[in-house]
Amino acid sequence: MSIECKTETISNLSKHIDDNLFSIPTFQRAYVWGKTQIDEMFEDFKNDSNEYDPTQIDEMDQYLMGNVGIVKEKNQNIWNIVDGQQRLTTFTMIARQLEQRLEKLIKEGNITRDKVDAGKVLKNKPGTLGIYDALELSEVKNYIPKLRKFYLADDDTPRLGYMDSPDLSKQYREYMREDAPKITKKNPNVAKLNAAWKRIGQHLDEITHDEQLEVFCKYFAEKVTLVMTLTNDWGKAYQTFEV
Repeated sequence: MSIECKTETISNLSKHIDDNLFSIPTFQRAYVWGKTQIDEMFEDFKNDSNEYDPTQIDEMDQYLMGNVGIVKEKNQNIWNIVDGQQRLTTFTMIARQLEQRLEKLIKEGNITRDKVDAGKVLKNKPGTLGIYDALELSEVKNYIPKLRKFYLADDDTPRLGYMDSPDLSKQYREYMREDAPKITKKNPNVAKLNAAWKRIGQHLDEITHDEQLEVFCKYFAEKVTLVMTLTNDWGKAYQTFEV
């Protein structure tokens, strides 16, 4: 392999990511995105999707969020992230929180996967699922494993880890695996991750209409794209990325 570039949606990436794990090398800076970057990203999402308009989602163009540079370890399932780790980390946190909210929608509406699979039409129930038919709920349900596969390997190992920051990796694992994660503030890097997780949740909480949440899920999984640049040659990586 020399250098391979692919433009991927979250949904497509989940199909062939297999059990590869994202590793943040020691020379990469830790997670530093804050309120400004996350606010700007969600504002871009909102503007690009016309505030998650369900009548336009299928016709929307894809939205390119940037590059993720990867050096693949030979004979190992490790993808070293040498560029774009801030957005990749943020995307996995969005996927995790979005999955939690979709699960909650199904639970609060007394919707079982068996009922959805059976194609039973669901009646409007104030405060829960709104006006959803069985097809729409099936689509919501189908996104859950795609989102989960993006941030978790098949053995439930979080895909992303920081080689030089055990505390940061530990807190990240809490968010990815626990419904009620323990929050620690051992160092500034962990504090930034905690603040980002909270801010992402605030933005998702602002999507108060259930149909909009479904549209955002589809938009995030199918319309937002990353350019995945892969090589197994560290020399090529040094030439291509600022590492």
